[in-house]
Amino acid sequence: LVSPSTDRQTINQRLDAVDVFLSNETALLRIRSILPKVRLEQSLRYLTFSRKLLTAETSQQAIKMILSLKSVLPQARALLGELEPLVSGGDAKSELLEAVVKQLKNDTIEVVEKEIEKYIQYDFSLEKKEKLSSGRNAQLKEQREIFSIHSGISGILDVSRQTYISLLDEIDKLFDHYRLTWQLRGLRLGFNKKRGHYMSVPKLEAKNLPSHVIDRTNTTKFTTFTTHDLHTLVTR
Repeated sequence: LVSPSTDRQTINQRLDAVDVFLSNETALLRIRSILPKVRLEQSLRYLTFSRKLLTAETSQQAIKMILSLKSVLPQARALLGELEPLVSGGDAKSELLEAVVKQLKNDTIEVVEKEIEKYIQYDFSLEKKEKLSSGRNAQLKEQREIFSIHSGISGILDVSRQTYISLLDEIDKLFDHYRLTWQLRGLRLGFNKKRGHYMSVPKLEAKNLPSHVIDRTNTTKFTTFTTHDLHTLVTR
């Protein structure tokens, strides 16, 4: 967009593609619904670079990108299903779209999918089985990364996952104890990547907090805080 091509052939190829879409508006609407989900170039870029130093952070980033790629590949097939009839039928022709279809039919995509399946599981029923949190939030994303690797690939990882589940149970039990003991209205257990688990109450209820809470922070509507016991579990 910042530096558009001035090549006549390229411009004509793009205009031909526009003609194909304008002559098939129903297919265009379906394709537009698919495209926001397809970030194939971004996902593939992470596969072309190998980290020289393997750390917990780089491993987590790699798992995150593989999960992203795994979710994108089915969308690429859906895109192929919409584009292929457009280039094979109808009066309008487009060399550009034909080239895109050819790339999407490449066997490499299927090979990559099968290779990912050997190591990565993307089963949301696991979250229900392990009674993990639901919703699009930081904790759920973290849990997907932790539980995405097939069991048996790494003994250390398998043990770590069981430890993680045990910690979640302890945190839930501790929060239930606080909820029943303090009897505070609107008491909630929250989570973010930077802080981990923390608690919050509406600001009007903050005056009733026990004196031993720590790390109090005020937002517009809430007071967030933790306790030594909760902090110990979070940092374990």
